Amino acid sequence: MADLTAWIANWAGDRFAGPARKAAASSKKMQAAIAAGCKELAGLAWNNSAAGKLRGLEGRLGKTAADMDHARRRAADLRNRINELAAPSQKLQ
Repeated sequence: MADLTAWIANWAGDRFAGPARKAAASSKKMQAAIAAGCKELAGLAWNNSAAGKLRGLEGRLGKTAADMDHARRRAADLRNRINELAAPSQKLQ
């Protein structure tokens, strides 16, 4: 009877060891794939963050360009006023 019990245990071990090894190998492959996917997601999150920062910079760049145009117009107006004041008027001549 002991031989039969040993034979059954050996048979069951042989019968289920292969699928168990396959399941373990699949589990390891899945773990590696999940780790790679997580790394990709982290990279995408960083890219998304960088894109958001660039959008913010782009908006501020537009405001800076508008401020620069306004400053150029004011400088041109001041230059024109200085030129008008530098030329002597008829009364002064």
